Amino acid sequence: MLESSWCWLVRRLLVLCSTGLFNTTGQPAASLPIQRTAEQLPVGMQFVGRWGDEAALFNLAAELERVAPWPKVVTPA
Repeated sequence: MLESSWCWLVRRLLVLCSTGLFNTTGQPAASLPIQRTAEQLPVGMQFVGRWGDEAALFNLAAELERVAPWPKVVTPA
C-alpha cells in the first residue's frame, strides 16, 4: 500500500511541476497532439510561450496542423 501511495504522489508531482509553474507566472501554454501510439492513444507535447505572447502559440499550433494534420480518431474507451 505504501509503494502504490508513493507512486501516486510522484505521478501527481510530475504533472504539477510541468503545469503549475505556468499557471502561477501567467505564461501562455498549450498542449498539442503530436502523434498517436500503435493503440491509437494520443501523445501530446506542452509548449510554453513568453508572457503575453499567446499569438506565438496559436501560430505554432496552426503550423503544426498544416504540416501534419491531426487525424480525427476516437480514442478507445
